[in-house]
Amino acid sequence: GVAWTAATYNYVIAVLQSSGYSCVDLLNAGMKDSGVYYLQIRGTTYWFLKVYCEQEVAEGGWTVIQRRDDFGDPRENFNRDWADYKNGFGDPAKEFWLGNENIYMLTNNEDYVLRVELEDFEGNKRYAQYSHFKIYSEAEYYKWR
Repeated sequence: GVAWTAATYNYVIAVLQSSGYSCVDLLNAGMKDSGVYYLQIRGTTYWFLKVYCEQEVAEGGWTVIQRRDDFGDPRENFNRDWADYKNGFGDPAKEFWLGNENIYMLTNNEDYVLRVELEDFEGNKRYAQYSHFKIYSEAEYYKWR
């Protein structure tokens, strides 16, 4: 069998899905290619978030909130402080963390599904999917439920 430890992962993708202002809307509008898009945050006028939409896995419509993979050098450093994890870092087309505040703003008005995909260096893939996903505000330390 495959030993699934953090050291063996080639990449980790955490994604979320909803029917609100999300990659689902883009998919339903005919944007069926995975890639970088801009989503408007619900309830705001000028807040647009640059995201990666995964439109080909598990029927599509997934907003990727983290990706780690080998896109060459330099690799994104994930050893960051609170402010970086709050605001996000990296490039949505490559390795990145979307940002706790951005995830909170995307998920605080809708019901979401969380899907975590893992692949080891030999190409073995696994995933876990959770039917209810929510992240709380910074005042509650971005606790996940």
